[in-house]
Amino acid sequence: MSALTPTQALELSVPSAITPNAASSGLPPFALNHARILYDNLLTGSSVTSDTGLNPAFTLIPNTAQRWTFTESGFIRYTLPANVNIDTVCMGANNLSSGNYTATVYYKTSVGGSLQLFSFGSTPDNNNSIMFHRSDSVSVRVIEIYTTAGSGAGFIGSVYAGIALQMQRPFFAGHTPAVLARQADYYSSMSESGNFIGVEVRRRALESSAAWSNLTDSWYRQYFVPFLASAELLPFYFAWNLLEHPKDVVYCKNITNVSPSYTGQRDLMSVDIPLVGIA
Repeated sequence: MSALTPTQALELSVPSAITPNAASSGLPPFALNHARILYDNLLTGSSVTSDTGLNPAFTLIPNTAQRWTFTESGFIRYTLPANVNIDTVCMGANNLSSGNYTATVYYKTSVGGSLQLFSFGSTPDNNNSIMFHRSDSVSVRVIEIYTTAGSGAGFIGSVYAGIALQMQRPFFAGHTPAVLARQADYYSSMSESGNFIGVEVRRRALESSAAWSNLTDSWYRQYFVPFLASAELLPFYFAWNLLEHPKDVVYCKNITNVSPSYTGQRDLMSVDIPLVGIA
């Protein structure tokens, strides 16, 4: 091998046009290790009834201080004004695990139709939120959620149904699941001599963040921008990895302005959204 002359080296370093590989469409469906976000609640405007408990319609109010309460097994029914396609049902602000209640979701394609199973029953860990997600969407007119085999006072504060946003990329780096990131504000009292007197918890919450990179510009504008517009006012459900951690689901809200940044690699973006969830 002979050394290149300065002229040859200069010619070699000059960039030349290449034919790029065809980019994938970047459109869903994506694998279950990609985060799911349910923010557009298609149950809004439906009529709500139940065969047990009080105030079932409170489950459609984002204010989780108002809840459907019950003391025995039963169901809650949502009858929509027209059929909609859904692939996800979520429940939050609940105490189902405290009462050992199991929740199972059914649906009807028409008001007088037969019940069909939407998703198998689930009991959350530590009263966390629940996300029932299917790989395919179904047309529904009625949704019924059955709570069974429980005891004592139970409640559910929020129920969403709709088509979940599927994030274009999984988490490439570390992620802190919100259900494991409990935060509390304390009032701590001490005596003049420095002894502990007592502690009062002022507020409990789940606090984390979700950061993605390598999101394409077109995907971000089509899918993520509408989500952020909704998240300015309304809470949403977030599951970071249904494949490996299906019970890591949080009912949460955005607490600050969110802006993406271009990574400098082609037409790709990165974004980070803080999360505050109900504990």
